[in-house]
Amino acid sequence: MDTHTNTMVELKRYSVDKVIIYSADWCSSCVSAKRFLESKNIPYEEINIDRQGISRTRLIELTGRLAIPTISVNGKVIGGYTELQQLYG
Repeated sequence: MDTHTNTMVELKRYSVDKVIIYSADWCSSCVSAKRFLESKNIPYEEINIDRQGISRTRLIELTGRLAIPTISVNGKVIGGYTELQQLYG
């Protein structure tokens, strides 16, 4: 396969992944994670914990993590921004 075909296959794969990012407006790593996804043309759903009124306790219940960003791909929490870069970098 040529480079263009490989890129198209990767983009197709990414576009079927369901990515959810738990974030907050004040979180610089959240902004970086969203920019990273956008640069890769990977669609995502953002759940802003401040705007949604999600407490830290509830975040742990939902994701098993206290930190943000917390990123889920296809229903599996992968971690934060660093793990996102490792997965899609």
